[in-house]
Amino acid sequence: MKKTTFDFAALEATPRATQFEQQLPDIKFYQLDWGRYVPVVESFDPDEVPSFSKAMEDVLRAQGFWRGLTESLVGKAQGELARLAADQCALSGFINDDVDSVMMFVPGSAKKTEMDKLGVLLAGILTDWDVKVVNGNHTSNAKAEQEVKQWIEIARDQGKRGVWLVSSSMATRSFSVPDINVVLLAYDAGSQAATVQKISRALTPGGGKSVGHIVSLSLVPGRDDKTDSIVLEAAEKVAESQNVDLEEALRRVYRTMPIFTIEDGYGVQLAVSDYLDKVLNLRGCKRVAVGREALVLHTEDIYDLISKVGKTGNRLANPEVDLTPGAKFKDPAKRATPEPRDLTAAQVNDVRKRLEALAEQSEYFVYFANLVPSVQELLTNLDSDSELSLNFFEEFQVAPEALRELFKMKALNRVAVEAAMSLHLTNR
Repeated sequence: MKKTTFDFAALEATPRATQFEQQLPDIKFYQLDWGRYVPVVESFDPDEVPSFSKAMEDVLRAQGFWRGLTESLVGKAQGELARLAADQCALSGFINDDVDSVMMFVPGSAKKTEMDKLGVLLAGILTDWDVKVVNGNHTSNAKAEQEVKQWIEIARDQGKRGVWLVSSSMATRSFSVPDINVVLLAYDAGSQAATVQKISRALTPGGGKSVGHIVSLSLVPGRDDKTDSIVLEAAEKVAESQNVDLEEALRRVYRTMPIFTIEDGYGVQLAVSDYLDKVLNLRGCKRVAVGREALVLHTEDIYDLISKVGKTGNRLANPEVDLTPGAKFKDPAKRATPEPRDLTAAQVNDVRKRLEALAEQSEYFVYFANLVPSVQELLTNLDSDSELSLNFFEEFQVAPEALRELFKMKALNRVAVEAAMSLHLTNR
């Protein structure tokens, strides 16, 4: 049977009229910054930026981190973490609800062997739950749902609260287990579509729950945009469907997708005005202007559009590239000798950095759009004025037609870029 997927914008846009819709649990997002505690665990090199991906590369080497994080989530912080009051991160405290069954998503790059090591480590800490690793070593996508339901039944027969599942990508789709009421996003970044699927694991009706709790964990302050980007996308849909501006759309979405921060062990909902200030500022807009999902799905295409500029020499500056209005952007060098489609890790990282650099400069697009904060105005101007197109290319090192494609494939978020352009006008 086809499983239900969730359109978060639709939760706000339409009333819950049907019996099924009325049974849907509410959703609460929590942004938990654990970065303040990282320095006291010895798992990371002090000269490197901590990340979940690095911690999953060698779980035994990073066991101090995983142990400290997990103990704090269940109110069992020890040693220096206890002195720093890491128990304020206890789930039962800040969600103000029972922690029944938990689904903890680790980075998609995690190896099955490392996930199994993490499962063994967590089992020694999480004695109130039965810890199960959901990967190909233990189950399959076809069997996972039924087996997890059986695991929960067995765990409760043993007097436990439920199960604590560890997964990377398995059981994100066609997986509906009502007893899961908490989802932990223990990864740094990833596909937005995949994140939405993971969030939905806590939104299956039933199990006696009224709220699905989504906890987004971060190790670097100000770098967690997993939930912000979802709220922004939902607001974009509401803005278009209800013909309102982005600020009003965010207000409407926020009513059904509230964001909580953790203060003194309690979940404190951000006031809508504070959340708007957080998202609708230059730093916030530019942070979510990069389409993380597109980076995963269209890496090679983005590479073709924006690679080899700056230090590496600008392939796109070839005089044969036609930048006249209406011309199709195509690199003649690429036509002659096609680039290999399997990018190296360094090339993928370079694509990400260059796209982030373009997003960082996006507020200045407004000067090429007649001081109108509109991507459509920008693209129309560039199409109709070849000299302006050349000036734009010289300024941002990306051809106008390439820019159009970046917006089309959502490698750049139109709403976020327009908000950045608008804020630049306000602040100048």
